[in-house]
Amino acid sequence: MDTRTGMITDRFKLVGDKSGPVSDFIISIYRTKDNHLLVGSAYSGAGLFEYDIQRKTFKRINEIPYNTYVYDIFEDSKGNIWTGSVKEGAYYYNPKTGARGNLRFGDSTKGQTINEFPVYNIFEDSNHSLWFATIGCGLIKLSPDRKTFKRYTTSNGLPSNVLYSILEDNSKHLWISSLKGLVCFDLRTERVKVYTRANGLITDQFNYNSGYKHTDGKMYFGSVKGMIAFDPALFNQKEPSPQLISQAFRLIIRKHCRANNTAHFPNPFCIQILLH
Repeated sequence: MDTRTGMITDRFKLVGDKSGPVSDFIISIYRTKDNHLLVGSAYSGAGLFEYDIQRKTFKRINEIPYNTYVYDIFEDSKGNIWTGSVKEGAYYYNPKTGARGNLRFGDSTKGQTINEFPVYNIFEDSNHSLWFATIGCGLIKLSPDRKTFKRYTTSNGLPSNVLYSILEDNSKHLWISSLKGLVCFDLRTERVKVYTRANGLITDQFNYNSGYKHTDGKMYFGSVKGMIAFDPALFNQKEPSPQLISQAFRLIIRKHCRANNTAHFPNPFCIQILLH
């Protein structure tokens, strides 16, 4: 799409090498620091592909095994490209050094990994730890030296072990969307705070691949009933009062309403985007 005109310039029904297997179910897109465009797919012919902007062609990345779902793509501070899979944990490769590998998060029994869960989001925090949001296995932290893991589940205060997207605010807090609410995780204390419909959310159930942090610090998360937007800076008190929570989300909505000449939404906790 040409963002200046809004016109669709190209459409690709199939993704892949001309002489190899192709894929048609795209679930992730990512631009690297070197401006390479990576595309991940699922189902038949699944894998990771790189788009050539000049030739308008796709090349399969062989470091990610053929028929491996690529739910998420992420480049860490060391230039490693990570992908989340449906049942093989996370793969990584480094285009410059040639390093590659596969991290499994399930249980090991007799040399085999069992109880592996899908990895839907990968994120690197300001301390350079990597975080993996899984569907059923909770939150997994990989240390900055990439040697040790730590798992956080409902036993650690999470509302659900089904997690979708991870973002970090400017005060060392992770914000994690889940099946049962929005989680605020303090990186320094590991304290968990959960926001749900009881706090004013339009729904407790969030959605896949739908988290974004703007340059001004505001965050946006997609749910099954629309989108919420908020400024995390307005929550940085030891115990935010209900008045502060309402103020935080009402501020975003007022700006949105003025910009779009629309009436206030009845719920001050969110912006609900409806598709017509």
